[in-house]
Amino acid sequence: MRKRGLKWLAVCMALAVTVSSAGVGGFTGTLQVSAKQVSKLSKKAAESPKFENQTSNEVAFGAAEDWESSNSVIQVSFAGDGKEIAAGSKLCFTMTISEAAYNSMKAEDYIKLEAGFFQEENNWDSMVKLGWPMYKPENFTKNEDGTYSTKVEMAFESACKVFHSLLLRGVGTGFAGTVTFSEISLQKEGTAGDVLKFDDQTSNEITFGVAEDWDSPLGVTFAGDGKAIAAGSKLCFTMTISEAAYNTMKEADYIKLEADFFQEENNWDSLVKLGWPMFGPANFTKNEDGTYSTVVEMKFDSACNVFQSLQIRGVGTGFAGAVAFSGVSLERAEQVEQFVDITEKVKEKADAADLSGMASSVKLVDAEATDSTKSLAAYLKGLQKSGQVLFGHQNSTFKSVSSDGKDLAIKDIVSDIKDITGSEAGLFGIDTLALAGCEIGKSTRQEALDASIEASMKAYNGGSIISLSCHMPNFTNSKITATGDVKYPFDFTKCDFTESKDLTPCADYILEGGEYNPQFNAYLDIIADYALALQKENIPVLFRPFHENSGGWFWWGSSTSVESYQAMWRYMVHYLEDKGVHNFLYVYSPNGPISSEAEYLERFPGDAYVDVLGFDYYDDYSDANVYTGDTFFSALASSCDVVASLAEKKDKIPAIAEAGIRITGAGKDSLMVSGNPVKGKDWYNKVVNTASAHKIPYFLLWANFGEGNFFVPYKVSDTQGQELINEFISAYNNEKSIFGSGTNFYAAGDSAAADSAAGKAGNVTLTGYSTEVNGYMISPKNYEVIKEPRDFKAYVKNAEKVEFQVKAKEDAEAVAVPTQKEGNIYTANLTKELLEKVGKTSTGIVTLVADGKELGSAKFINFNKDVDVLEKGMFDNFEYYYGNDALLQSKYGAHNSAANCNSSFSLNSAEKVEGDYSGAFNYTLSYKGSEVWTGGLGRVFDADKTDLSEFNAVSMWVKPDGNGQKLVAQINDDYEAYLTEFVKGTKAQYVTIPFTSFIKKGDTVSVDPKNITNFKFWCNSVPENYTGQKDADGNYTVSGTILFDDIRAVKISDTDLAKVDANGLIITDTALTGSGEQPPVVTPEPGKVKAPKKVSLTSAKQKSKSSKKVVLKWKKVKEATGYKVYMKTGKNGKYKLVKTLKKNSKVSFTTGKLKSKKTYYFKVRAYKTASGKTVYGKYSAVKKVTVK
Repeated sequence: MRKRGLKWLAVCMALAVTVSSAGVGGFTGTLQVSAKQVSKLSKKAAESPKFENQTSNEVAFGAAEDWESSNSVIQVSFAGDGKEIAAGSKLCFTMTISEAAYNSMKAEDYIKLEAGFFQEENNWDSMVKLGWPMYKPENFTKNEDGTYSTKVEMAFESACKVFHSLLLRGVGTGFAGTVTFSEISLQKEGTAGDVLKFDDQTSNEITFGVAEDWDSPLGVTFAGDGKAIAAGSKLCFTMTISEAAYNTMKEADYIKLEADFFQEENNWDSLVKLGWPMFGPANFTKNEDGTYSTVVEMKFDSACNVFQSLQIRGVGTGFAGAVAFSGVSLERAEQVEQFVDITEKVKEKADAADLSGMASSVKLVDAEATDSTKSLAAYLKGLQKSGQVLFGHQNSTFKSVSSDGKDLAIKDIVSDIKDITGSEAGLFGIDTLALAGCEIGKSTRQEALDASIEASMKAYNGGSIISLSCHMPNFTNSKITATGDVKYPFDFTKCDFTESKDLTPCADYILEGGEYNPQFNAYLDIIADYALALQKENIPVLFRPFHENSGGWFWWGSSTSVESYQAMWRYMVHYLEDKGVHNFLYVYSPNGPISSEAEYLERFPGDAYVDVLGFDYYDDYSDANVYTGDTFFSALASSCDVVASLAEKKDKIPAIAEAGIRITGAGKDSLMVSGNPVKGKDWYNKVVNTASAHKIPYFLLWANFGEGNFFVPYKVSDTQGQELINEFISAYNNEKSIFGSGTNFYAAGDSAAADSAAGKAGNVTLTGYSTEVNGYMISPKNYEVIKEPRDFKAYVKNAEKVEFQVKAKEDAEAVAVPTQKEGNIYTANLTKELLEKVGKTSTGIVTLVADGKELGSAKFINFNKDVDVLEKGMFDNFEYYYGNDALLQSKYGAHNSAANCNSSFSLNSAEKVEGDYSGAFNYTLSYKGSEVWTGGLGRVFDADKTDLSEFNAVSMWVKPDGNGQKLVAQINDDYEAYLTEFVKGTKAQYVTIPFTSFIKKGDTVSVDPKNITNFKFWCNSVPENYTGQKDADGNYTVSGTILFDDIRAVKISDTDLAKVDANGLIITDTALTGSGEQPPVVTPEPGKVKAPKKVSLTSAKQKSKSSKKVVLKWKKVKEATGYKVYMKTGKNGKYKLVKTLKKNSKVSFTTGKLKSKKTYYFKVRAYKTASGKTVYGKYSAVKKVTVK
């Protein structure tokens, strides 16, 4: 499962409390208040919020509409009331302009309006838009005071579920001035149903720590009225905290809420849960009395049959104080029939797997794989040939909608798939979250393990193939506690989905000798115990650890280096083999879509460590009302092709390892009970058919945790079910889909087949990689600083000769470091002599070589020197990567892209404004009817360099590509400036962006320069700007490259600040400040880094009579790290940095070819970098040369 996991997390937390009595979680629930029934709302008299009059910003429209530029968009915003606005409601107001503004318009000019109603704060995907009426001069009426007005009315064609805020905007042509909006009203269509109100309450005093703790939440309780609550109903309230409590929270801290509706008093299994909104400091608004408040609305996805009581609970981080809950109300929706009649008939006999195509030989990771394991590999290859597909479902034997809220033993739980079809899923998935306790509702290691084995044996007896996924906790996390037990030294039962998203550096500390190696081993022991229990029953397992590693949401993802990821994967495989585990097929599964083999293999652990090439890919709907599945299935098919082709080349098995539908636009991480955009689109059949057509033998859909979080339809009676149930039955009836009763795999158990795949093990020849030379590097790691002798370590098997090879850079001669062996651990000592032989470098490479085979490497090692760091305020000048694209890309991170889109940064030595390199932003956008994007690439700044309040803008040299797509410069992930108009051209220029032009998405607030933590680039599609080839539907694919250089924070004058254009940018041919006008010499404080001495520039001469190059020479400054060379043309020119020399030993520089009869001026200064600081010496005396 990917980024979105809060609901899954809460399911785990809910399970964790089922073993306790009422009042668990540190809150006894003694505060009971009575509910007050109020009258029904009139259907035509729903209360309307009040709005104050507002006057817009000053604008000046050009000759065409411009929605991008702040100076060309009228804009006012209003707070909402958090309530629903029904279809048919109207927004009404009067729009007034001055006489001067009126006279600025010609007869054909106009103002066009758009009203955007946000349903979630700052989430543009949640917006309900009304538009787009146009008003020309003839539509305005003159008033007695000389102004001009017109009445506006805009109707809702569809409902706005939650009125969070209103953004009223306008564009047009010709008009110049401001617009006043008055008499603003929202005429709501009423909604039927009772409103139940509750007395205000204040919670217990609470102090949150650094992690969520559901054992000690804040809380309040309310009595219910014993009546039903329909799906679609809403719980609304205001949450208020004191100023002191507000000040306890840092920017990243939050309060997360859960509303528990009890259907039976004190029965935690009867809960209907609403959750889990999170509120950080930015979500609160200051009141006149100094307190801070926020409005909360929580919606029922499913019904509560009997409302006995309500408990609102909260956890979070950092907060200390109490929370006041006021205006608490339950707005009941009308009872609406959500379910459909079951009209599709389930075929009497399930389709059976065709075993005729089973492979006769397989090569697996494990040369000692059990008979059933090699049979499973041969079986899956056979399904590829027959075009049949295993239909998989996570947690199916112990989680289902029909069993949710019931205290049932695992043996009594009926899976939703079996409830509908009579058969279990073809593939059963379980996660280590169950093995460790959380997801299976057990509080001890052994209970959790026993329950997980029971659930898996139940799936086995139903014919399901077994798959084990792995959401390992971050092993540095404090929820992992020591037990004092030698056999089971650590307790993981309190760990849930959240700990897998803890991005604290971990991977480099969990191998042999690492601080957290014992915790990693203890977790692997749980996996081994589970595997060995199934191995005794001759049951193989598809084991899928460290999945979705190409994304950034798990600790093993993009924040972990490729080398560290590969090393811990290999460590895990060897550890489990040493434990006697021989029934695993190892599944590698990055996040989809997959665009190329190179992309897929970027973090691949190696052929010797992977049996199955899978990928995870979800069909997400940011707009709950719009079906975009065609784009998903197109990307799914192309991803399958890439993976299947690669699997064929490597003799592996391809798979769709995890998939599902998520209606994210409705705040869901799964399907909705009703109203899904995929209804009627035959989604399940399309997955089966896509997998079959592209040689994929299995896929797995995520779990059915309950009616609020599910991925497969379910029955509610013998005759009715969830709205997709008939489409699901059709997929079951598809001759290509294989379910549990038709797998024909097992030779024993309740599902044993007379002619089984497992029974054909004798016909399958096994070879394995585990008998070949393999292993991994333990140390060193990427980016290490090595200035003293030290040991290197590695794990290697089956090798005669093992050594480490050290290079100063990629093409340098290798220095061999011999090893000593102890078991499978090899140690090498990098002596002082060897260290001196390597020399001083920041591009060092250490490679592990066994019998001539490279098994791992550590890159960008700093030998005999500290790390070079960018000076404060320097975002990037691309000179610190030593010409190495891989180093640049390791710093800029992985791209975040829509399907079939991608981007990367590389170095460009041909075109730059200074130094040796610029940075090339390379992108591909594939537009198919809806906006696509790529990017999220950039630098994260050191913690001591985030306060840029001494500057007021960002300056950068940019060479656009003329494609005119939306180029976004982004600060702190939320604040954006747009260079879209600029990149329509191709001329390289300096773009200076004042910090005030970086505006928060969906807001009008600019970035605070006191805390700038990162800087990134994005590119989005703009079809109307693209002039290249498009298909008949207007779709296109565009690839481009935009160059950047000399990106830095600058301090510019007020005069220059006033020169911003309509897009908030200042475009110039030379830098306003920065590289042309260097900052003054830094005089260090006592105890700080001392500035180097002034450079003595000894000569500046033309190289020869025939050459137009100039050679500079100067005396070496002993204490300098390097030198910077500046040049200007003519007496009145401006100095520009032309070269940065990063070695103290280099004391000369030759320019490129210069122009004849021109006089050039040169100066040089030294700099010193130490302890993360860079200081500069004084400039040398100036020397001038007239080129002949």
